[in-house]
Amino acid sequence: MNNVITLAAKILRAEEGFRSRPYYCSNGYPTIGYGLKIGTKCAPLHFFTLTLTKEMANAWLLDKCSSLLDQLEQKIPAFIELNDDRKAILISMAYQLGVQGLLGFTNTLACIDADDFDDAAREMLDSKWAEHDSPQRAERHSQVMRTGSIRGVY
Repeated sequence: MNNVITLAAKILRAEEGFRSRPYYCSNGYPTIGYGLKIGTKCAPLHFFTLTLTKEMANAWLLDKCSSLLDQLEQKIPAFIELNDDRKAILISMAYQLGVQGLLGFTNTLACIDADDFDDAAREMLDSKWAEHDSPQRAERHSQVMRTGSIRGVY
């Protein structure tokens, strides 16, 4: 297993938590496992009758992280130069926000491209994501971006 995928999955398990039955995420989407969207916004939960084991949810999570890794390698030129911990943080952001959502962090990505991780971390915190949607998660992610290490954070 690729180390980046393993790290990203570790981060996402900590951030998302596990639920075996469908539930609504904070944005109103039917979700299951480790925060995996399974339906359109506000779709009735009774449409989704499955129950996941942790093993099944983990397999889905690893598959999603692998797919996101491939996409980010294609869409973010500086991605391949990052250390594994920083790559895992960007995968986690793409998991939560979508790849297009992550690509909207143009100032953050420009700082990453310039190897300016202090400013990249500041730019991550200067966002709706950090200010309203997921402030604690954004703080943890920005700390890893700044230091280059998940140690002590996850």
